[in-house]
Amino acid sequence: MAAHIYLSTIYSFLSTYMENKITLLCICLLIFVIGQAQTTQQRKEMVKAVDPIHEQELKQFILKRSKLNSKEVSDYLTTNPTKAIAKTSDGEFKWLERIDGNGNPVYLVPYNYSGGLTIGVDHLHSGGSLGLNIEGQGITAVIWDGGYSRETHEEFSSRVFYGELGQNLSDHGTHVGGTIISAGSSILSLRGMAPMGSLNSYRFDDDVTEMFAEAQNGSILSNHSYGVEVTQNTPIAYFGRYTESAIAFDFIAFRYPYFLPVVSAGNDRGQGFNPNDGGYDILTDRAVAKNLITVGAVNNVFRYSGPSSVEMSSFSSFGPTDDGRIKPDIVAKGVGVFSLSSDSDTATGVKSGTSMSAPMVTGGLMLLQQLYNEEKGIFMKSATAKGVALMTTKEAGSDPGPDYRFGWGLFDVEAAANMILNLDSSSSVMENELESKNTYEQIFVSKNNERVSFALSWTDAPGREVAFDAEEDLETPNLINDLDLKVIADDGTVFYPYKLNKDKPRSAATTGVNNVDNIEIIHIDAPAGNYRVEITHKGELSETQPYSLLVNGATPQTASSSSEEISGLSIFPNPANEVVNITFDATTVSSKVSVQFYNTLGQMVRHESFNNNGRFNQQVNISDLGSGVYFVQVSDGNLKSTRKLIIK
Repeated sequence: MAAHIYLSTIYSFLSTYMENKITLLCICLLIFVIGQAQTTQQRKEMVKAVDPIHEQELKQFILKRSKLNSKEVSDYLTTNPTKAIAKTSDGEFKWLERIDGNGNPVYLVPYNYSGGLTIGVDHLHSGGSLGLNIEGQGITAVIWDGGYSRETHEEFSSRVFYGELGQNLSDHGTHVGGTIISAGSSILSLRGMAPMGSLNSYRFDDDVTEMFAEAQNGSILSNHSYGVEVTQNTPIAYFGRYTESAIAFDFIAFRYPYFLPVVSAGNDRGQGFNPNDGGYDILTDRAVAKNLITVGAVNNVFRYSGPSSVEMSSFSSFGPTDDGRIKPDIVAKGVGVFSLSSDSDTATGVKSGTSMSAPMVTGGLMLLQQLYNEEKGIFMKSATAKGVALMTTKEAGSDPGPDYRFGWGLFDVEAAANMILNLDSSSSVMENELESKNTYEQIFVSKNNERVSFALSWTDAPGREVAFDAEEDLETPNLINDLDLKVIADDGTVFYPYKLNKDKPRSAATTGVNNVDNIEIIHIDAPAGNYRVEITHKGELSETQPYSLLVNGATPQTASSSSEEISGLSIFPNPANEVVNITFDATTVSSKVSVQFYNTLGQMVRHESFNNNGRFNQQVNISDLGSGVYFVQVSDGNLKSTRKLIIK
């Protein structure tokens, strides 16, 4: 592969170069996946559903974006030739990425801060309380930073690979990489979140092009501990704005539904930026995107005893976005983080910043994806992984629910892992699609837990870029496909998801119809009985919308038998192939009988109605149903029984 060329030096040959680079990256990435537990076949399965026309549309978007940025950068460097590369106050490189609408240079900088986490990964590690050995084995994350993680560091043990050639080592990138996968072999406190995982390491100056190639190759997680440099000259209107970088990140995640970027929120609070909003509304750039996880930084939590245990750092950037979305999404430790340094193969260092909290979340998600794959034989879509992480957080902040400081709360890997371990017994994951004008309904039975939680999560189509000179804090939602979640109890009580008011950023969350977020969460304390879930949408969907429905503390009604059994019910043969016979003594059953077939996602795939004349004996053709496990529910409107059926 030719040496990587950063954006500021790509001139008239850019289009040809980028076409070749994407191809070369894909070839190089194929080498990285050999021998990994995330198999080549699994990677192919995750990307095979991508429409070639949609893929080409995304590719052309990236090429057009890069060509325009390159020309503007080239013109700027003609009169400012020394401005391509600079250094931050702590010696890290910053790179010229683009020119803003006012003609000013926009630099990418590592999100570091001079300035401390308990997210529960130890419970999944060997010897942990869950009795597992989940340490990132075979899971590879991709990291973009100011330079490479030092591959020869003794704590990496040959688990860092370079995605491009001829680049510089980065102390910041090595520290971030260590937080994710350091083995902790020399000092236990150096152990990363996924101490047996692997990394593909890139420099951040051409991240979008390289992300596209990684997503094409089936990557599932990426870490971005950087963002645009904010100065006193940054226009106030830029804070919270949905910009071209956010659009690019959303576009890639939308087209590749297993690819989940994790991004630092930034360290700009307390610096005097956007003073009229009192510390709020200072998120920028990539951190504003919809289809990723934006991470804030908090102090170390030695022992969680309630929301007050989670103390906000002095620097972590607060939301909201201009359209009022809940950002940041989640928090993790980012103050006083002890990790690796690039000075030598044994060097260590302490850093603080949202750069340090983001890799905590990336590493934790590696463990959850590994666990899910071991339990189910597949990986979670990004909307599922994001939903599981956000609906199981530890409460943080002064009020229940999310806020614009802590997002949904402190990442709790143990709670998320328990939800995965309890799938089909007290929790459910359903990855479905919603067509325009359609509604999804399903009844769930609560399991007498202290809380039942419902989450609707989806990767949305990229929004529309806002003009650079547009007014501050535009309220127009960036949602393209606006889905809605509603839960109705047996007594008619209706539960709506949380939402926030961007005009009152300090106020507690309320519940109601959410018009801006592409993840909606409902918590019901002291649940009892059944709950009917309704998923609908507003307006017209731009195309069929995939979504993840996640339920913790309840399971679909069809997966359990009614207490009012139909006497003598028999379903045979089992396993079945072409047909199945259903018989029972019909003397206690009414004249109409309904037979419904459900798959393991709780979706009804067949509904037959029969007249009841004496002994019930009917044969149902199932030749069009695929192989797998089904639940057959037989009901007359009063009595109801469910039986498990295997179709070969």
